Amino acid sequence: MTDRTPLHGEDTRCPVLGVGVSPVNPAGAVARIDGWIRSGRREYVCVSGVHGVMECQRDGELTRIHN
Repeated sequence: MTDRTPLHGEDTRCPVLGVGVSPVNPAGAVARIDGWIRSGRREYVCVSGVHGVMECQRDGELTRIHN
């Protein structure tokens, strides 16, 4: 995983088979993205399911992209 500065001092990324996952609900995701927009931060969102995490087990480059 990469070292990222968490929003509002909260580090919610959890490692799942080597992939950093932020356990948020839709409202939490929108609030986080809204905070980034308001503060002028340039971030990205990667939405993936279990299949994406499993594919990362075979593909190091995909793991890098997810993280």
